[in-house]
Amino acid sequence: GNFYEPGLGACGFTNTASQFVAGLGHVGFDSFSNPFVDDGSRRPVRSSVGGKSVTVEIVDRCAGCAAEDDLEFSPAAFEALAGPSVGQISGVTWEFV
Repeated sequence: GNFYEPGLGACGFTNTASQFVAGLGHVGFDSFSNPFVDDGSRRPVRSSVGGKSVTVEIVDRCAGCAAEDDLEFSPAAFEALAGPSVGQISGVTWEFV
């Protein structure tokens, strides 16, 4: 996972760097019509790596993600997992909550 600067996401919501949001790899995201929006609310996932976990809402499509289950995190969510100086983290797992 890496981090990005959120804005208007693929799910139609405008988000900020301080929110705990993420984009899902384009292959995985494109395989669904819009699985993360249910009656106007965003579907959360719990992301974990290195003993740290964070709950984020999938609100965007990551065009630069190689794997279908890759995530890119808002700066706030990324910092909760690793800190911005890391740049990219490997071994992130996630599940719907």
